Amino acid sequence: MWGLKLSGKEPKLLYQSKQYRFRVLLHRDYCREHPTPQDDIVRRCKSKLIELKSEGQIDDHVFDEATYREVWEQLSKVDCPVESVAFTLGLGIPILKWLVIKQGGDDALCKVSLLNSESALALGIQSFIMVIKRKLERANVKHPPNESQLQACYLRLASGWPVESVPITAQPPFSEAQDKPVTVYVNKTRQEISLVIRNAKAFSSLSEDSLLALAKKSALALSDESGSEVKTHPEIFKEIWKEFSSGPVSLGLGIPKSIVIAFGNWLPPSKTLVSKTQVSKSAASISNPADMPQPGNQPKTSGMPKDLDAVPLDRQEVKASQGQNHGVSSDKPILQMKLADQNMIARVVDFDRTIYEKDDVNFNEEWLDQQISRLGLAKETHAPYKDQLLFALESKKDLNGMTLARGEVGTAGLDPYLYPSYKHAKEKFIAEHEGDFIDVRSLQSSEIVKPGDLVAEIIYKTPAKTGRDVFGKVLDAPVANILKVSVGPGLQAKKGGKFFASVPGSPVIKGLSITLQKIYVHQGDVSLKSGNIVFDGPIEIRGNIDQGASVIAKGPISIFGNVEGGIVKSETSIFVQGGVITTVRGKLEAKGDIQVYHVENSRIYCGGTLKVAKVLLNSTVFAGVGVEVAPKEGGIVAGGKISANGHLYTYNLGLKNGTNTYVNIGCDWKTEYSIQISETRLERLSEAVERDRANLRDLSGRKANQLGKKHVEMKADLQKKLIKSRKIIDKLEKRLQDLKSKITVNPKAEIIVRNLLFATSRVKISNKQATIANDFREVAITPKLRKESYIISLEEFANAKKTEADALEIANKK
Repeated sequence: MWGLKLSGKEPKLLYQSKQYRFRVLLHRDYCREHPTPQDDIVRRCKSKLIELKSEGQIDDHVFDEATYREVWEQLSKVDCPVESVAFTLGLGIPILKWLVIKQGGDDALCKVSLLNSESALALGIQSFIMVIKRKLERANVKHPPNESQLQACYLRLASGWPVESVPITAQPPFSEAQDKPVTVYVNKTRQEISLVIRNAKAFSSLSEDSLLALAKKSALALSDESGSEVKTHPEIFKEIWKEFSSGPVSLGLGIPKSIVIAFGNWLPPSKTLVSKTQVSKSAASISNPADMPQPGNQPKTSGMPKDLDAVPLDRQEVKASQGQNHGVSSDKPILQMKLADQNMIARVVDFDRTIYEKDDVNFNEEWLDQQISRLGLAKETHAPYKDQLLFALESKKDLNGMTLARGEVGTAGLDPYLYPSYKHAKEKFIAEHEGDFIDVRSLQSSEIVKPGDLVAEIIYKTPAKTGRDVFGKVLDAPVANILKVSVGPGLQAKKGGKFFASVPGSPVIKGLSITLQKIYVHQGDVSLKSGNIVFDGPIEIRGNIDQGASVIAKGPISIFGNVEGGIVKSETSIFVQGGVITTVRGKLEAKGDIQVYHVENSRIYCGGTLKVAKVLLNSTVFAGVGVEVAPKEGGIVAGGKISANGHLYTYNLGLKNGTNTYVNIGCDWKTEYSIQISETRLERLSEAVERDRANLRDLSGRKANQLGKKHVEMKADLQKKLIKSRKIIDKLEKRLQDLKSKITVNPKAEIIVRNLLFATSRVKISNKQATIANDFREVAITPKLRKESYIISLEEFANAKKTEADALEIANKK
């Protein structure tokens, strides 16, 4: 892909290292232009999974090439309404000691026990389901498991409930005779409510908020009917919904789909809290997991909400009625509550003290928790009043007027300031996608924004705190004093003190003023034919920089091609998608970072960090922070001269049988740069002086009759020139002495070589010569002398780092 003109919609392969999960993002426009699926994506994913398995990091893997090709085919169709699709292409299966799968019995496929909730939840729900399905395949279970039941296991685990010997049945065939695209099904025995969606349009037409409201109403209805605790998990529901609505399901692949929207603490049929009189006739005869109603053949319950757009009721008075499982036969409500202050306070009203005369009612903590659950009150808002209520119940006191729950009022933020979000977008993205394969073009520069990007936002040193009502509903924090920010063209201010770009450009923030420098885009190569480019903002070059051409900008420069002998200068950063070969006629110069694919025979001056994806060969480099050449992926630094203030990270340093590689890390790079310029001038001037002296000696050695008027004038000019050159040389030598006396060193400088350090390397670290008598493997070079050497093993280096960090932590505590 390097050197091609790209649209930004090419396939992207993302790797989530914590889950060993590969996701692929495909765009409709690209698939239409390239109807044949790219095998490179497939190969990269397969090879990485095979590598992980060979290294022992995973036990097995799953790869879904069929879905990849089917999605590509659907997106390439002219009438495809979906713009992009993202899905899991491959997944590594780690060794799972916490997962126990036993033979099912009673027509169930198996029984699942999850012994470590933290490890299971760390997978994420989609990986969790894929892992268990793969484990069942390896156990020679022929039928696919019911995904809704696996979802429910994960949800119960996320709620802190145990998952022990839960039967999992086979995925039943979904009924195709349904007129409605969306149906709610209830399995009372398993305490599960599922939402079955039968066509792709439903995923684009349904509102996530309305479905969450439906889940909440369904949970309340099932809880009232069964007498047990029923929950919803909005965050996990949103995760599943996003996976479906942005994945192959949006194309109609894998339809119908079922999502668990509410669930209870599962108990086997013999222990279930739901009595037969509470269950409809169609569900009352269930006696084992195989007979449980499943999506597509299970009964609807009359108590469930029927409309998808329903919202929770605005409850001013809610009753918790007696259930048959509490030994109370009367239908008269035990507890009633009244809400006040916009649902911020709930108090007991109309409490019937005759309930104390019932001998078969045990007014303990479990009984009170059930009443609170039926009322829909959040546990955290009820907790401060729990002991007081229990004491009153034990003392058989009147509960009227007592507080059941109280919400929490939010607080406004304090000390606002304008935060330049765009500057840290790259770092945030990498942190949130740790270990991902990230398309480097998306991170070309943290200083260029696109339409829709967040440029800045008002942040509070003391953040605002949201409130919540007695039902746990999150309430917006009070509005604090908003800073008055001046916004220039190309920027939009939105609610919440956030400012977004409406056009591409480079943001400039001064005080409380935000402006946007427009970006200059050049289509094609920059050559003598096109002319040089000078711009006071960001520049994008959709081609190469040819020999003799130059691109100079005050903003960041992005080049989607190669640099071949040209000059590129930026007052911020430079990104080159391809290779760089400037020779002595060209150079790359930036005050910030420079990021390139490979470098050879070039001159580079970088105020930040130079990052090279492949190799750095026979080049002169000065870096204000450091040089990083693919330190974990076979990078090579060989030949040339490398100077940096902070660090050098590479895989290999030097060549076995090649020219010397000169490295100076921990130096004052600006002074070193000035020294090199002065030394180069001195060398050229000295060469010119030698030529002039030779010419003068030749003229002085001739006889008078051999000298014409021209020769006499030439002799006089050479004498004057040599006197002038001598003065310049004296000044240069004095300047060099001054510069060398001002050199400062970085005592924390470091060189890390992950693979081979060759003896052809000439290394200085913080102005100290590190003798490399032979080749080394996996070493670090530091300014601290250890055992008469500056070279130590990477293991020893890591231990030393840890010791320093521990000592610093102890010192800070003191």
